[in-house]
Amino acid sequence: AILTAGGVPLAGDTLNLSIDGVHKLDLIADPNGAVAYKISRGTPPGAHAIDFSYHGNAAIGVAPASASGTITILPPIKTWINLSLPQPTKAGQKMTLTAGLQSDNGPLQRHAVHISIDGKPKLELITDDSGKAHLDISRSTPAGTYTIAAEYHGDRPVGLAPSASTGTMTILPLSFYLQTDPALAGVPVHVDGVTALTNPDGVATLPVASAGDHSLSIDTPDLGPGARIQFARWSDGAPKSSRPLRMLADARLYASFSADYLTRLRFIDGNGAAVDATKLTE
Repeated sequence: AILTAGGVPLAGDTLNLSIDGVHKLDLIADPNGAVAYKISRGTPPGAHAIDFSYHGNAAIGVAPASASGTITILPPIKTWINLSLPQPTKAGQKMTLTAGLQSDNGPLQRHAVHISIDGKPKLELITDDSGKAHLDISRSTPAGTYTIAAEYHGDRPVGLAPSASTGTMTILPLSFYLQTDPALAGVPVHVDGVTALTNPDGVATLPVASAGDHSLSIDTPDLGPGARIQFARWSDGAPKSSRPLRMLADARLYASFSADYLTRLRFIDGNGAAVDATKLTE
């Protein structure tokens, strides 16, 4: 508001400001007769009556004056996030999540969307020309169920409201299949310290949480007296029973064993009667 008398600014005089009929502040005019007041950002949307009053200055023959008007505060423009998460996928495979930022005025381009995983801030993504932001999930992320949150902080200068969205992403473990050759039941197989026993068909299945490098070992079974068994090799040529295992997808290996069995010989004649072994020659 600018206070003048006969076209001359009234510097240093006081203007009373009321908003919606409530006295708000007394403002002192600057050398140009001007006063300014910043509307609080917390003022609710709607039409608000603005009134300025001046009591005049009888000493210099200036009469009172007043002015009024209306300021309209629009509500923030509604925004929302369409969070698109991948279907349950095996560890180590390509996974991408997409956050689409929309408003009542259409897609929001070049705005920041903040992504967090299980409550931990992950990344600030910038939406593209279609209002979408994309995040590739690291292939080393272990199996599990994760809560994904996308948040938009809004934009006060242009009146965009904040918004948020959440969803759940599931990463499935890889499967490691082992087959003994010959088929042996009850053989312990270890991957990263997790143990499984082979079934009667000589097969063991173990879940592996993530893609990458792991440790694999297999124990030599005890076949009891009269038998001696030892590990021979893996189907991929690895010679030792303990070895590294690299998995980028589900995998299957065969573990071969060799065995020696105690063989007892009996010498009998054509009628089935025992023959004196001392009478036998080469």
